[in-house]
Order: sequence, then C-alpha cells, then structure tokens
Amino acid sequence: MSEANKGKYEVIKIIRDNILLGLSTMGLQPKTGSIERPWDVMEFAQASFQNADKIVLINNIRNGRVGWQSTKYGIQGDELSRVERWCEEQKWQIHILFKRDTNVPVTADTLTVEDAASLLITWFNGKGCEEFRRHGCANLIVDPSQIFVYNDDSSIYQRRAVFTVNLQVPKKWTSPEEDLDAIKPDIFPV
Repeated sequence: MSEANKGKYEVIKIIRDNILLGLSTMGLQPKTGSIERPWDVMEFAQASFQNADKIVLINNIRNGRVGWQSTKYGIQGDELSRVERWCEEQKWQIHILFKRDTNVPVTADTLTVEDAASLLITWFNGKGCEEFRRHGCANLIVDPSQIFVYNDDSSIYQRRAVFTVNLQVPKKWTSPEEDLDAIKPDIFPV
C-alpha cells in the first residue's frame, strides 16, 4: 500500500522520523546519558501534548492534487485494469515549542524557538529533503522568512515558532475494469 498510496499516518511517521533525525544531526538532541530532556515529535492536538516541553508538533492543514496526472489502461494476467496516478501536495505546519526557565540566565548558548525553527528549515532545505526522497516524497524549499512566532501569556513563559512544509506525495490507485468499451467506443456499429 505505502509504495502506491501513502496514508496520513504513514506520512506523519516519515515527517516525524525526519524531524528527529534533523534535531539529532543539528545537535539539538541531548547526548546519551544526559539528564536534559530530549525533544519529541507528535501530531498536533493530542491529549499528551498538554503542558509539554521541547516538542515539535506536526499538523496537516491542506491537501490538494497537483502535478502530473495520468490514467493508464492495461491487461494484468487475464484481467483488464485501470491505473490512476497523481501527485498530492500536502501542507504540514511545524510547531516548535519549549519552555524557557526565567530563573536561568540567558547566555550566548541559549537556544530560542527561532533558532530551532531556523535549524529545522536548514535541515528540510538540504539533507531532510534527501531523507524525504528516500521515502518516495519530496518537499518544496521552505522560506526561512516565513517563521511565525507566538507568545504564550501563561505563568510559564513559552514561545512557539511555526512554519509550513509543502510535501509532495505521489499517489497511485488501481482498479479492475470489466471491458475497454468506455475507452474506445464502437463509433461504427455493424
């Protein structure tokens, strides 16, 4: 199924694994054995998201059919078949959140959500794109100037950086056909 038609949760797993690899490669994941909390990635609006820290949320905001589209009729064994192919563009919002402890002084090494978003965009515009291609997808270049930052006015200071990744996912659907009369109708009846 996945080679022909990737479903939502398969795409979420591909994006999640790609983000975790990017966080690790870009040096944002703590070293093994560290007491520092590691980053996590999950789908937007999950119950376990409540009061989370160091988290990347992914949210599918729109899907649309784009690119090449084709219909092919053929014979597989003794059966006639119809194969539809198209490319679906999926827009995924990436939300980066983490709490900032106001008791810890800000230093030159202090990471902000803007820094984390910028590093992930750099990842998606390079090695992350190659990682998507390894799974049969591809992302369009992410514009680094399109990072939106939101402040949380709760008792714990938290900022959220959001940007969008446009992912192109090829789709294919095969169905049996009873006959090919619909393709080449007999215009000169006998």
